[in-house]
Amino acid sequence: MMTLDWVAKPFGAGDIAGDGTKKLLGTSVATPSLLLRETAQNSWDARADGVIPEYQMRFRTLSQDALEVLRDSVFATANPASELASALAGETIEAIEIHDRGTSGLGGPTNNDAHVGEDASTNYRDFVLTVGAPRGRSLGGGTYGFGKSAAFRASSCGTLVIWTRIQTSPGQFEERFIAAAVTPSFQMDEKRYTGQQWWGLRSDEGQPSAVQPVLGEDAHALGSAVFERGFDDDQTGTSLLLLAPAFDDGRQSFIGEACTAVPVNLWAKQVSGQAKNRTMLISVVVDGEPVHIPDAADSRVLAAKQACLEAVRATQAPDDAPEPAASRAAALVSVAEIWCRHPKTLVGPLGL
Repeated sequence: MMTLDWVAKPFGAGDIAGDGTKKLLGTSVATPSLLLRETAQNSWDARADGVIPEYQMRFRTLSQDALEVLRDSVFATANPASELASALAGETIEAIEIHDRGTSGLGGPTNNDAHVGEDASTNYRDFVLTVGAPRGRSLGGGTYGFGKSAAFRASSCGTLVIWTRIQTSPGQFEERFIAAAVTPSFQMDEKRYTGQQWWGLRSDEGQPSAVQPVLGEDAHALGSAVFERGFDDDQTGTSLLLLAPAFDDGRQSFIGEACTAVPVNLWAKQVSGQAKNRTMLISVVVDGEPVHIPDAADSRVLAAKQACLEAVRATQAPDDAPEPAASRAAALVSVAEIWCRHPKTLVGPLGL
């Protein structure tokens, strides 16, 4: 199996140190909630037309075979004083595998300076190469793409392995594989580095931090060796492997918070009977076993939110809305119109 190049970004004018990149989201939201919210939002924004997107978070201990591929092929070269090097030296490594399917994957240019058309995809470079890229989907979540730092922040060594599959033309697909890290800045051989690093194929563009992903069969071989979930024949999407998660309060506590974050942040995607373009399949798997995620059947609060949402949708589009749930909560919902007086404009319906 091929060995990847290590490309670390040296400091240049205007660069942000890796320490600062990881703090862009602040620290007011717990790491498990932030990780789930931001990665699920990225998956939702990348959903493909006419398909119900799938999002899954898998908690796993890497097999010895996967660990050997990471040590010998992916991270064969790295900063010897880094937390990544320490993690790879351990007998086992915990990981969180996050994947989406029914999404577009990380398409577009694989270099950061190519000009593209207004409607062209820049998903790859926005996620892998750039901090602060504006979102491309109308009404998508987030403003400048800082949410991806949540994944790096949730890793104690700030490292992600990224495997994506995109459709390049009807019936034609391309796989891309690369690893990236955001760590504290460091010095090596009397040179300062920002802490942003990649493991891929060093580009010949003459730039010290230019790197390309592994493509095609090589990408498939690496991805299949490291990830538990692969891609079906016509599937597109993205898989992330978050190494050595920061389980500050223990693994079980982290898992519990992540499961709780689903109904808090994504309950509207789980309303039964709603249109496909509003639905998302969401699951959490621990050591190969699915974990129950609370829904409206488990919570009066979620049932009430769902009843209000259904009532509002029935007011907005009576012919398209499903019948509201026959529950005590649904019977108690009242819908009022909210108006702006100057200028006189209907803001929208409010369900209570």
